[in-house]
Amino acid sequence: MGASGCQNDQAVSSAELRALGPQRVFSGRNLAQVAFPLGGIGTGSVSLAGTGALVDWEIFNRPNIGAVMPYSFFTLWAQAEGKPPVTKVVQSPTLPPFSGQGEVNFRGVGFGVSRENGAGLPHFQSATFHGEVPLAWIDFADAQMPVEARLEAYNPFIPLNDRDSGLPVASFHLHLRNPGDETVRVSLAANLYNAVGYPGEGPFSGSTLGLATNTFVDRGGIRGLYMTSDRYPADDPKFGSLALSTPWEDVDHQTCWFRGGWYDALHKFWDEFSVTGTLQERTYETPSPDGQGDVGSIVLK
Repeated sequence: MGASGCQNDQAVSSAELRALGPQRVFSGRNLAQVAFPLGGIGTGSVSLAGTGALVDWEIFNRPNIGAVMPYSFFTLWAQAEGKPPVTKVVQSPTLPPFSGQGEVNFRGVGFGVSRENGAGLPHFQSATFHGEVPLAWIDFADAQMPVEARLEAYNPFIPLNDRDSGLPVASFHLHLRNPGDETVRVSLAANLYNAVGYPGEGPFSGSTLGLATNTFVDRGGIRGLYMTSDRYPADDPKFGSLALSTPWEDVDHQTCWFRGGWYDALHKFWDEFSVTGTLQERTYETPSPDGQGDVGSIVLK
């Protein structure tokens, strides 16, 4: 048998090789196939889904595709002058399948999408995603929302600076534009679950969690929540910390969401923020109960 080669007589210039081609834009059901990793070199990552959800929380020293950290999402509140406020989770609607992502024996057996990612709350009507590593952008559209919103997310990728490129951070900017004539008041709530002690797989509950502590810090031009746990000594592999922070100056905070059963915590958060556009401070004298973390929020106004 003879061998044949593949020839292409069409020359490609150096400029063509280096030119940027058209970038893919994802929308509709195609958003379900997007997961854009955010994190420093060697630090693990959390992924930005095409809808705007934060998924695949792999920051606990092992792979964990599909992990969704409870109640960790952004919520936008906007009120045009003389009109009632509009509040939306900064995501487009949850996409099929709707069988849910339950844990262990309950995975995908018809219990529906999980409340822990805000799936039952109002979302933006649609979104389009495009990414160019290390940056990603999601443009949201909603006829009810009086402002236009674009979420920008990026990694700490700094050419020739491996040290700072290895910072364990994910950065987000929310760009807002008022297309109308009336004044619009806006505020953004960023929520994060304190999962210090999580073993890196399975549900975000159980014997390794609990005794979580959240503290509000305002230092060096940065303000936000510092999260850790009293359960483990500093030399324990499960010990660690999380931070939810911003350089934005006008910030309210709620160090801990309400500690209750069933849907109480999410219900109270939504009832307060959707009406007022802010959150009153709440702290507890003791760390979180055994087997549970605490959710905390900062509100940028």
